[in-house]
Amino acid sequence: MLIPRPDAPTRIRAIRLLPLVGLAFAVGCATAGTLPSEQAQLVVTKDALAQTGSFYLWPDRLDQRMVVGALDALEQSFDSVIFDSEEGSAEGVLTVNGESARVPLDPSFDPERYRDVLARAIRFTEQHLPDPIDPENDLEHIALRGALGALDPYSTIFSGRGSEDFRIRFEGKLSGVGARIGRRDGDLIAVRVFPGSPAEKGGLRDGDAILSIDGDPTQPLSVEDAVSRIRGRAGTPISLGVVRGSDPKQRLDVSIIRGEVMIPSVESRTLQGAGRIGYAQIYQVSRETAQEFRERVSELGPLDGLVLDMRGNTGGSMVAAAQLVDQFLDSHTIVRTVTRDGLPPDARSRISADPAIEFDMPLSILVDPQTASAAEIISGALEPLGNVTIIGQTTYGKGLVQQVMPMKDENLLKLTVAEYLLSDDRAINQKGVEPRIRLFPVAASRLGSLANVPAGAVPYVRGAGEDDAFPVEVGAILLREPGERGLARVRAQAYENIAKHLEPLGVRWSARRGADDSALPLPLGVAVQAPTLVSGEAGTVRITVSNPNDFALPDVWLALDAGALYLDNKIAGLGELAARDSVTTEIELLPPDGISVEHHPIDLLVASGDRPLLKQRSVLDVSVQPPEFEIEVERLSEAEARLTLTNRGRHAARGLTIAVSGATRSFEVLEPGAHEQITLPLAAKPKTIVIAQLGPWAQRRIEVPIPETRVSYTPPEVVIDEQSENLGLRARTDVGLRDGWISVDLQKRAWSDFEGARAGEIEVPLGSGEHDVVAKIETAEGVSVVDIRRVTRESAAAASR
Repeated sequence: MLIPRPDAPTRIRAIRLLPLVGLAFAVGCATAGTLPSEQAQLVVTKDALAQTGSFYLWPDRLDQRMVVGALDALEQSFDSVIFDSEEGSAEGVLTVNGESARVPLDPSFDPERYRDVLARAIRFTEQHLPDPIDPENDLEHIALRGALGALDPYSTIFSGRGSEDFRIRFEGKLSGVGARIGRRDGDLIAVRVFPGSPAEKGGLRDGDAILSIDGDPTQPLSVEDAVSRIRGRAGTPISLGVVRGSDPKQRLDVSIIRGEVMIPSVESRTLQGAGRIGYAQIYQVSRETAQEFRERVSELGPLDGLVLDMRGNTGGSMVAAAQLVDQFLDSHTIVRTVTRDGLPPDARSRISADPAIEFDMPLSILVDPQTASAAEIISGALEPLGNVTIIGQTTYGKGLVQQVMPMKDENLLKLTVAEYLLSDDRAINQKGVEPRIRLFPVAASRLGSLANVPAGAVPYVRGAGEDDAFPVEVGAILLREPGERGLARVRAQAYENIAKHLEPLGVRWSARRGADDSALPLPLGVAVQAPTLVSGEAGTVRITVSNPNDFALPDVWLALDAGALYLDNKIAGLGELAARDSVTTEIELLPPDGISVEHHPIDLLVASGDRPLLKQRSVLDVSVQPPEFEIEVERLSEAEARLTLTNRGRHAARGLTIAVSGATRSFEVLEPGAHEQITLPLAAKPKTIVIAQLGPWAQRRIEVPIPETRVSYTPPEVVIDEQSENLGLRARTDVGLRDGWISVDLQKRAWSDFEGARAGEIEVPLGSGEHDVVAKIETAEGVSVVDIRRVTRESAAAASR
């Protein structure tokens, strides 16, 4: 049966199930009762709420959002849980496996009242979940993390291994693989693999793009979530699917045994070239970082300047950051913290510099969007010095202080208690540190982005898999040649390299931006003619660009820019576009076989040399040919299982990964009728095997149980219909469907118990714009299919044009 959200708001009212077996149409709305009086036993919530009520930085946020956050977290953790509420409403509705109850949402914060509501809601959830609860899924901790996360992104509760990891992080060591992870051009990258680490021993290299973690795609994960997944107990295995170098087809599977790793917080060297220019990179700000920095820089001897690299540094200890800054300052306020009103005076603190200066030299400080927290204190506190130049991109903007408070049973409460301000009361939170020299890195595979460089930024090309060394060169050049002369040299060097990359594509890169970089008197006209493309088949897009102005435009070129491999470097040089004239070009596209969305959003960019002229959003329609698999799993022993994957469809399947915890196998293509047979280790005692497939704006994850003997599985046929007014999920299988759900923009919209029917459908309304959609179907055999995709829905007005 379908369980729509009881008393749901208008935006999710039209939800239906169509059991295709009998073609019966049903619309239902359950009646919500009240929460039971019986309460779950909550171990840490009472103390955590008391501390939150006393010390949280923004007491005006302590309201119903905490209850909503707690129950939203339960919804995201369990398939059959849905929580619905409207902002400002006095109650919400919690539905678990078809049973519904109203949840009071008091606008004011009362710790006892909140604990009572949460305890009853958790007990209701425990009573109605269809399956036994895994001991690792502690409902109290899930709910409490959700409640704290609704306040801000940094407040949370640590338990078990999470508490242990947090304690040792500031000691500069932890249990994991020994690599620094970050995002680059949308990819998860091994930015730095530390010498002698488990990652290096396992074969991970600097610059490797990490596509999967134990078979799970990394694309939807934040850097923090990915790092959390990669960390783990010493001695346990982990498998990373990576791409090395510029060819996305060259996939590798890296198996690593986690271990205790010491993370160096500072590395230094002397740069080659004129003068004595030093280089120091700070990876994290831990308890010993200031002393490490002093030692590493002193070892370099007398210097004419220092490139201080803070890229990818997500922070750490505020005190350690101030100690490092103190080595450059005399008698200035470095940082002060401001807590909530009403606390005693000693709750406000200020850290000022000692009069003694240890290092007096010009600095080039490199920053990027991952530079955060304590790393921003270092960058921002040094910025006012006359001989300091900040280079890169705007930093993350985390200007908050968290206090860690011990709770019962070795739990740790991390709570935001203060905001920090730099000298002259400069705030950084949600603002970041702005660079004086703004760099605009462009991947060699996405050169089209060069047609949309922000004004004043210096663009440069970074090769796939290459260390991002150009900012270091920029820092050194500006230390040797300060001011406009050095900046002109930087830009000339970057432009020369860009021209070499664009010339083979028929584009002449020239400096066309001047002091007057205003829009054209009359905007360019662009017409796109594109048939419905078919995945796996070549198609042609025809583009006409018109210049209505009374002057010619030199070195005109256009690009299709989007986050899909088949659209990489789809660029056309148009040459000079005469006054009141137009030019037409054709670009051939080949959407890949396999999983994909039906509407591919792209940016059409037009430029004259380095001067952006036009950016227009467009959508390519693609007819998708979904893959069809047969999966056979045989347990060979307690230590091994063998999986045979057969493509029984009429089209090739691409971008496949097969994994269990600790082992991954990736392959680029599985042709129709072909099969792959692999043996997987069961050392981590996994219960399932994952077959993951990645395509344009879409991912599919098939999870099959590991049997005691040998079993053949045919995954259910799953189709997400993007064409109708609503978003439809249709599924069919001969073995019967167990349940399914749809989530839109992190909000579960509907859950259905299919009760063993061979086919079923769920629909939810979907407005215009871009939406993150997750849909899951599970069969009676325990085979599940999860689709993750970005769905683009044009407005009615746009569609009619």
